[in-house]
Amino acid sequence: MPYNDEKTYLLVIKRNNNDYLPLEWHLTSYYNGENLSTIEGIDSFTSKITKAELLAEVLKLNMIDSDEKFLDFAIIYYEKGKNREEKEGTIFLEDQIDLNTENFINYIAKAVEDKIFLNQLYNACYSKKEEQALTEFKFILKNINYFINRGHNAVYAALSIFNKISYLQKRDIMIKVIRKLNNHEHDNKQILKKESFSYEGKVA
Repeated sequence: MPYNDEKTYLLVIKRNNNDYLPLEWHLTSYYNGENLSTIEGIDSFTSKITKAELLAEVLKLNMIDSDEKFLDFAIIYYEKGKNREEKEGTIFLEDQIDLNTENFINYIAKAVEDKIFLNQLYNACYSKKEEQALTEFKFILKNINYFINRGHNAVYAALSIFNKISYLQKRDIMIKVIRKLNNHEHDNKQILKKESFSYEGKVA
């Protein structure tokens, strides 16, 4: 079924659980005409700056008091009489999350032999509101060997169905997968760091 995301989103300061402060982000020097009532526009706005930069800016502009409580930034929307928080949260520069779908598809195409990665990707595709394009993408992941046997171009062409998935569902999938990859890379660096103190200080 088609997926229609008609919700209005807000980038807010989270002061506590269910306590949010919306601000006029378009007054900041970082605003560049993004539609801040959409999650795509909010991502475009926040992904080019750090949380510290945005916080410093709103303080400089006196948009919040210096004694204001700050827990984090969040994205919220109104549904069934309540403010709800977007599960995967905000994306700022320090998060190192690239939401370019072509880059993501290229990465998958190069990693199709990695069964653990493909399983993680498939699990990240779970959605209560599964649109047709997402169903087709999951089918391709389950039957990836069929396309592998037909060469790289066939793999890439099949995976390109990912482009047809709605922005919100693509966003959820990419954030989950990229965070896992980033954490895995961090863990590997930590292992290497520990090993560097073995063997009399020489890197293994």
